[in-house]
Amino acid sequence: MTIIFEIENIKMEKSQRTVVKIITNNFMKGNDIVQQKTIRFLKRKSTGFNQLLEDCMNIGTNDALKSIVNLDECSDGVYEVVLNDWITDWETGMIEDRNWKLIPYIDKG
Repeated sequence: MTIIFEIENIKMEKSQRTVVKIITNNFMKGNDIVQQKTIRFLKRKSTGFNQLLEDCMNIGTNDALKSIVNLDECSDGVYEVVLNDWITDWETGMIEDRNWKLIPYIDKG
């Protein structure tokens, strides 16, 4: 299933925001050393439609995580998921692909 959004629908409105908490864990499991990064959606701080969660359900978690451009650079903390860039089809003008960026969350009241 291919999901295509119009540019007007994908722009993040002020009333729409997705807030996540990043937690990194390091531990040993048998003879393995494991580094685990958890992204937890914060429902009470988020409003509107959660596009990143929708991407996880439709295109898979692996591809959805690859679309976050600065995930490896982010340390533990609370971040807002914002639209970073999108690629449109040259014939239809519809969005074919997009990527996300995590910015530090600032509580606005």
